[in-house]
Amino acid sequence: MSGASIGQSLRLTDISPVAMQQMDVWADLPDEPLLATPPNPRHQIRRFSSAEYYVKAGYRKTVAIIKAWKQQHDITEIESSFGSPKTSVRQNITAYITEKLRHLDRLLLFYGQDIQQLRFLNYRGAQLVNHELVEIFVDGGRKYGSHASNCNSHDTYMSRLNEDGSFKSRRRQHAHPSPPQPR
Repeated sequence: MSGASIGQSLRLTDISPVAMQQMDVWADLPDEPLLATPPNPRHQIRRFSSAEYYVKAGYRKTVAIIKAWKQQHDITEIESSFGSPKTSVRQNITAYITEKLRHLDRLLLFYGQDIQQLRFLNYRGAQLVNHELVEIFVDGGRKYGSHASNCNSHDTYMSRLNEDGSFKSRRRQHAHPSPPQPR
């Protein structure tokens, strides 16, 4: 690619003939700043729902664990007793700060290392899923692309968060015909 610099639109003339052989251009619209190219020659509609995002990121399990721990240690009750910090009334702000300071030791103890590990797992899961979203758009990723290990897209990796915060992962085989084995 040549010709387009930072801040300028990419045009059809900016793509070298060698690169042009490897892509199909969908559209080169004069009003649009970007070229539209499909990831491969055939038409595909790729979807990734928000529910799928949260499940793959591991949010459901970690949020459930945090919620259970909050109820077990009465943190939910303490936090619900606080007033709103979003107010312009000075008395309400003072009452909020006073209530928060009264329970500060218990809150600091609860929101220690264990909860931070679970929150970090949420962050890590979100980063992995965001990377997978880019891969799905570019080349199909694990959801639509083929696996180099066995030439199909039916194998998936199941991950599970254990109670101690460790991760367990294994490959799940779907019911599909396997390629013939050499003798």
